[in-house]
Amino acid sequence: MKKQKELKGLKNIDYVKYFNEVVRDEWWDKNSEVKRNLFSSIPVMILTQDYLIKNDLKTLYIEKLAGNYNAINCKISTNERLEPNSKSSTRDHIIGVALIGNTVWESIKEGSLTINNHKNWIYKNLFLWGGIDMTRNQHKKQVEVNSKYELVDKTSFNHYKLILKEEIVKKLQIKQI
Repeated sequence: MKKQKELKGLKNIDYVKYFNEVVRDEWWDKNSEVKRNLFSSIPVMILTQDYLIKNDLKTLYIEKLAGNYNAINCKISTNERLEPNSKSSTRDHIIGVALIGNTVWESIKEGSLTINNHKNWIYKNLFLWGGIDMTRNQHKKQVEVNSKYELVDKTSFNHYKLILKEEIVKKLQIKQI
């Protein structure tokens, strides 16, 4: 249960605490497309894991199904004048699509994510899908995408350039008070 232990170990990181205290329950109570996607895609992955492994479809399939298009608004923007969903903005998956997919996959393989507990598992680990609104230029120049960072690094924003990381951490602390 290595992945389960790793996920539990993140609960005291500022971002995870913020997400769980400020975002999670309000988002969970809404009926959103992202929620429906997660509730349908995760069971599909669990039920088809043998087929996916046998046909070497894990990487592409899991990353796309678990991560893409499932970013949850963390209520943090790097620019207060930034309009979400505008041509100049993007919602950055804090954890990253590939790492979300790998985390889900490893949790399925080790048995900590099952068909019987998938909704509870998603709720406990919903922070994985958190996203921060930023300019496309910031995302291009100040965020290391496709990086090899671990979960603890990503939840600490170590894949963001220092000035952007400091700005986000400051906003997390202000909103959490």
